Amino acid sequence: MRPHTLNDVIGQDYLLSDKSFFLGSAVEAHRLPSFILWGSPGTGKTSIARAIVNSCPWYRFVSLSAVTAGVKDVISDVLDEAKRIHINTTVRTVLFVDEVHRFNKSDQLDSILPVIEDGSIVFIGATTENPSFHLIKPLLSHCNVRVLILNLLEPVHIAAILRRACDDRDKGLVCSLGFMPKEIQVSDEVVEYLAQHCHGNARVALNALEISSITAAARLGYNIGNNVLDDLDKNVDVVLSVNIDDAKQALQSKHLSYDKGGEDHYKLIRALHKPVKGSDENALIYWHCRML
Repeated sequence: MRPHTLNDVIGQDYLLSDKSFFLGSAVEAHRLPSFILWGSPGTGKTSIARAIVNSCPWYRFVSLSAVTAGVKDVISDVLDEAKRIHINTTVRTVLFVDEVHRFNKSDQLDSILPVIEDGSIVFIGATTENPSFHLIKPLLSHCNVRVLILNLLEPVHIAAILRRACDDRDKGLVCSLGFMPKEIQVSDEVVEYLAQHCHGNARVALNALEISSITAAARLGYNIGNNVLDDLDKNVDVVLSVNIDDAKQALQSKHLSYDKGGEDHYKLIRALHKPVKGSDENALIYWHCRML
């Protein structure tokens, strides 16, 4: 269900909707800069990076994860291929590195910085951690301080993403079932519940929707493992109805982000201090329990 182009992206409107913003202008001119995407999980960092490249001709997308990739992957393999392709064609390479903060600072200096400086690639990094703490200053400088902050998705955006997944008969919810029901009914109550309780994380919401639909299918006696469903394209004359109990069972509890020594810890402390100063005892109790 990843968006293919920028027109398919839901949310992050302040980054993508205004053509006067440098990102929109760069996409329109088909001249991409290097930049960093900083945001919580499930806010669309990888999806937006792919959509940007798909919206621009003459660019190819190469994706790596700093969790599994080393310096050799960045320099030897990707760079050599990028130079070879650029010499023979007009195509430039966009190197997308997910979890870029996992590269230590010497790796950032030795492997990423030189290829940005000589223009061999366009670099897009994605991180869930504050770039000021985890990325070297020369790297941020060569990205011209283009650190784009992705906010948590609003419930209205999550709801639109979920409805798109429900309605798409080619790539959406039906692909998770293993069979083609006559109709899939997901009530507004289910969509609203998932949108409100996924903490702005589209991935959590989509996974919960998928689990809910599989639970509803199992209740009707349809499981992917059944012999009747050996053909995953089989049409079944049933109406699959996902109810609120399925959604609650799939999501279990609201996802709340927290870390002991990172950004979230200090955000919550700051939130706790405000009702102390303002003598708001209800808010004080809420943020106190939230930290616990």
